[in-house]
Amino acid sequence: MSGRRAARCASALVVLLAVLWPVTAQAHARPIGTLPADGQVVATAPEVLTVSFDEPVALAPEGNRLLAADGSEVPARFAVRDRLLTVTPEAPLADGTHVVAWRVVSTDSHPVAGGFTFSVGAASASAPAVPVAPEQREVRLAQAVATTLQYAGVLGLAGLACVAILLAPVGLRRHPPVALAWRRAAVALAGLGGLGAALGVPLAAVWESGRPLDAVLTGATWATAARSSTTLAALIVIGAALVAVLGLRSTRRGADGVALAAAAVALSALVLVGHTRSYGPVWVVLGADLVHLAAAALWWGGLVAVGLALGVRPRARAALRAGLVARFSTAAAGSVVALVVAGVALYWRIGHSLGGLVDSGYGRTILLKSALVLPVLGLAAWNRWWLLPRTVRSDESRALGLLTQTVRVEALVLACVLAASGALVQQTPPARAEQPAVHPPTERRIELDLDDGLRASVVLAPGRTGVNGVRVRVVDDAGAPVALDDPPALSFRLPDADLGPLRRPVSDAAGTWEATVDLALSGTWEVALAVPLSPFEQPVVTGRIEVR
Repeated sequence: MSGRRAARCASALVVLLAVLWPVTAQAHARPIGTLPADGQVVATAPEVLTVSFDEPVALAPEGNRLLAADGSEVPARFAVRDRLLTVTPEAPLADGTHVVAWRVVSTDSHPVAGGFTFSVGAASASAPAVPVAPEQREVRLAQAVATTLQYAGVLGLAGLACVAILLAPVGLRRHPPVALAWRRAAVALAGLGGLGAALGVPLAAVWESGRPLDAVLTGATWATAARSSTTLAALIVIGAALVAVLGLRSTRRGADGVALAAAAVALSALVLVGHTRSYGPVWVVLGADLVHLAAAALWWGGLVAVGLALGVRPRARAALRAGLVARFSTAAAGSVVALVVAGVALYWRIGHSLGGLVDSGYGRTILLKSALVLPVLGLAAWNRWWLLPRTVRSDESRALGLLTQTVRVEALVLACVLAASGALVQQTPPARAEQPAVHPPTERRIELDLDDGLRASVVLAPGRTGVNGVRVRVVDDAGAPVALDDPPALSFRLPDADLGPLRRPVSDAAGTWEATVDLALSGTWEVALAVPLSPFEQPVVTGRIEVR
């Protein structure tokens, strides 16, 4: 397989992997309302409590609690469906103030915690404060280190493979000391990337749960980590890096293409988790992220490859070394342009404002990265426009030695840039300037009469456009719940807009049937409910709910 054909195949694999990976184009999850509202006093104890978010979330393994006024924990079931967190107490709530503390995980794997209070009957004289999640400094530092190792290894391996296969003169690649140095570096870089990816798996689980750093040694952490997207991404990185190394070490025909394709897959796996999974448009953000990573890989891994080729002994002919530097310098110039353009595009979609560069840790880390890159650009320009021509004209060993030193300095500063990138992943981007107004949610309830004195209640919360939770309950004339052998059929229709019916699956939750529905438009929605009372009897009842 030729180098150009391998590069095309690698690009196709990168695009395919990124496109097929599930993604939701939102920002970090943000609570937009609770039911009951924060601080509200309700006359009767609610059967279900809800928290609505502006994007789909997952339930964190720890940090979700319902507390009574005396601080004791009230048994309750926490569940997440799409953008709605539901809290179902196992017994009717007593009068007084209650606290709900919740912890969920955004689509970009960042945990989000919060809470609210409400009172039944009347507020208690004293009540516990909403628990505050402790700052996980040790966990975040460990994650930054693991991410830096992963980036240094994967980007270095991909860039080295690209330079060794596509850019290096044939004579230089066949020079035994250079080939040996590149193979050893590939093994070291693959090991570094795999180590960082493996360390990141339990650290991500600990971060999401809110536990301290020593929880990485517990079985619960590893059980949670095994089900996460971070684990799958790490497995892809480790497997692809191993294949890339084997391809670089092999002399079989087509091995170069396999190595390039595997390195590209390992590189693309880096976008499967992180900030870019939560922002859109998807084609802009993911495309810019892939370009950003590819450009950084060529620059960083290329410097490693060039530095090794210039420093090994016995050295290859000066003309071969100068030819490698000339080709790499031309490619690196293009990668710098791509790096800057992709970086600006990413901050435009993630950072939202120029003020965020100063006002947030995320923005300040980007400024630090930019400040570190500037001297590297100066060194690269000096190498390209002064040292390299001098070396080619005179074959001067002193100039080659100086070129070797400056390349190593470039690589050292870029290593610092990678460390800043590892820290950047742990930072929270600045919030959007145009945050939507938050309105207290309200329940929408309708009662529907069935046969033989039975009735069904349908409750919609938060009762406005967007994703809503639905609770369906069938009771007899005494108010006792009626067991159903099969789930009821639920659908929504907006006659004024000729929209629907939207048929929604329901699931059993201890006598209450639950579902979610995304009501995109305001208006009077028609709710149809088919209740299977027996194999031969399934009355269909309808009602109307106002959604604003």
